Amino acid sequence: MRFIFVNILLFFCFSFIKAQPPINDEPCGAILLENNISNHYLHYNVVASTYSNVPNLCNANTGKDIWYKVVVPDTGTIILSGTIPVYFYRGNSCDSLYNIGCNIHSFSASDSLPNNQIWLRVWNNISDMFTISIAYYYPEPEDTSNILNDTTNILNIAPATNYESLVAAFTQYGVTIDSVRYTGDSMGIGTFSNAGNAQIGMNEGIIISTGSIMNANGPNNNGSVSGTLTGPESDTNLANSINTSPSNLYDASVLEFNVIPSGNVLEFNYTFGSEEYPEFANSNYNDVFGFFITGSDPAGGNYIGKNIALLPGTYLPVSINNVNDVINSQFYYENSNDLYIQYDGLTIFLTATVAVIPSAVYHLKIAIADCYDSSFDSGVFLQTPSLKSYTISSSENKNNEDAFIKIFPMPVTHESVLEFNFQKTENIKIEILDILGKKIKEITPLNKEKGTQSIPLNFIHEKGIYVLNVKTETQSFSEKFIVE
Repeated sequence: MRFIFVNILLFFCFSFIKAQPPINDEPCGAILLENNISNHYLHYNVVASTYSNVPNLCNANTGKDIWYKVVVPDTGTIILSGTIPVYFYRGNSCDSLYNIGCNIHSFSASDSLPNNQIWLRVWNNISDMFTISIAYYYPEPEDTSNILNDTTNILNIAPATNYESLVAAFTQYGVTIDSVRYTGDSMGIGTFSNAGNAQIGMNEGIIISTGSIMNANGPNNNGSVSGTLTGPESDTNLANSINTSPSNLYDASVLEFNVIPSGNVLEFNYTFGSEEYPEFANSNYNDVFGFFITGSDPAGGNYIGKNIALLPGTYLPVSINNVNDVINSQFYYENSNDLYIQYDGLTIFLTATVAVIPSAVYHLKIAIADCYDSSFDSGVFLQTPSLKSYTISSSENKNNEDAFIKIFPMPVTHESVLEFNFQKTENIKIEILDILGKKIKEITPLNKEKGTQSIPLNFIHEKGIYVLNVKTETQSFSEKFIVE
């Protein structure tokens, strides 16, 4: 197996020397880390780096940033560590990137993107100047000739024996679980591990499928694996999500439980795969799955079976017709000749996110079914652990009268305003994004002169989680906020 090791050492110092932005100040100027150099070091003095206006849905970092890019080796793993925030991005081009991972101190992307290019965003929140030293190398690949000739199961897949324990392992932090129930064939749900070299972005978790979970094992040597399950054939929430009759669904597998979040956001990670890719994309034979939540909506009223399995930057549910090699292909991976997963097509690693009320009781249903026939299996992989709840706080600078930007009154409603305190005349770019990264509004201030001006938020009609991105010639600001 080939590996990339990236070690970042940072030395911060103050500088009052005016300089041009570094060449890798923006993602389109990202420095490529080559794969043919061993024990190579790069050094950069970053005096005038600026904030890049690329959506950051992980947290509200506001500092300057620089960019690198790297091609993930086939069957490789990226390991990066450092003492500053580093974020991983993917996209079809340098000007259309989206988050695939982030952590303040470390991040490991377990071979979810072999032979694909990803971007590394390095933040500096401390001073106007810092020196970055990056060391990396590619060890020689292992001899895989024996593996290539081995058609035995590579993933460790096993039927679930205790559903409460299954969901307990799914939880990460900030949630309390009870009333766990599974409806379906016992071979429709189980656990998997040893998936670090598969194309699903996780090493272990829960698998729920429309056929025997054992059929998900690679290699991908059959384009039409099908399994028939016993038990309830259909599910009303699934049928409603694609506007079809419940009688058109087969082989349903449904895991559900109550969850009490400690924060105002609930989320978890997953990947969807199917044997119906690519032949039956954009047809009636559209296997369906969903994550349906019921409970109090922070925006008012209640969620009633709301599907939170949505494509990033859209309101489209994840399905074979909504993500494939033709439509929304940036979220699709064609899994041809793969050694580890049988499914012909997969989504990329995705995150389901929803705004919730702390300490309220919610019911979460995770369901999947065949549509229009019981042929061609599909499955959803849930990362273990990844179910968590955390709090997005109000604007940290709301009480600072000298702040560059404020949102008030709090909590935020459609009657709140953005207030800017410009120290000098300069250009400014303001964007409001939803939690999935979709641009809701780009705002042009009434004027760009020194002083204070306000812009109403009355264009936000839906309650929920939003991201504010602001960039001027000299400073920047990015923060999540909740509209109630």
